[in-house]
Amino acid sequence: MTEKMLTYKDKPLSRCGNMIYYGDFSDKYISIIEILSEKEENGVKIPLSLSIKLNQNCGNLKFKPIKKAERDSLYVALDLAEYWLKEALEMDP
Repeated sequence: MTEKMLTYKDKPLSRCGNMIYYGDFSDKYISIIEILSEKEENGVKIPLSLSIKLNQNCGNLKFKPIKKAERDSLYVALDLAEYWLKEALEMDP
């Protein structure tokens, strides 16, 4: 059975621990969202504080930070990560 990759606005989205990786690892840029704090509500963990970084992909899982910000909503963090990534890939494909 083939597993389907989770996507957001047609870009891959994956999570490892408190890190959310947004974008294709073969592209020149990738966004990384780190969950800094969270609360539990009805057995579900909800992110409260997130750090967003646009990184240049240097290969071999090495990244060079280009931009960074903090937000208090996962939706707002994903929206900013998508905007930065789209802008970077359009300007420097």
